[in-house]
Amino acid sequence: MHRVGIRSLAVAALAAALALLAGKPAIAEWREPARTLPARSSLCTVGRVIDGDTFQCTDGRRIRVRGVDTPEVGERGHREATRELRRRVEGRTVTITPHHTNRGRIVADVTVQGRNVGREMDRLGYSKRQGARR
Repeated sequence: MHRVGIRSLAVAALAAALALLAGKPAIAEWREPARTLPARSSLCTVGRVIDGDTFQCTDGRRIRVRGVDTPEVGERGHREATRELRRRVEGRTVTITPHHTNRGRIVADVTVQGRNVGREMDRLGYSKRQGARR
């Protein structure tokens, strides 16, 4: 079994080296999906924050905040990001502008009093990677 692990690692390293020689990135760069939902804004009262980039409206819609990709449960920074999103939106009426869906959630631009929540959280360092747009 140890040999299989070493063999797999060697194959992956060889593939990465060949990709670099060919001038292609070894790991595909993430690209944001195309807009698949109409860009019609609507209001939502936030019932609860699920994590640092997802919340649920009181009408049941699950919203994934576009413009920020926060740490997941168990990752460093998860609690802080969740606390920050809760501070910004929980119990408030926000404007959501849908972009696309992902894992049963509406990925949307979220604004509170004219400020884009995802961009603000990304700018303040709550993203795993600066400039993340999921």
